[in-house]
Amino acid sequence: MNIEKLARHLKEFTLDEIEMIAECDCKTELEQLLNEGKLVFEHGIYKYQE
Repeated sequence: MNIEKLARHLKEFTLDEIEMIAECDCKTELEQLLNEGKLVFEHGIYKYQE
């Protein structure tokens, strides 16, 4: 599953939520999106930045 596309659709989510929807371990993909500046992590919630 394309994690970036899913994150863009959800806008805000927790790690548990996206892993349940994607049915995979998404930590590495989320870290890559954080490094690229497409996600922000605040108070346990990931937020997609357009």
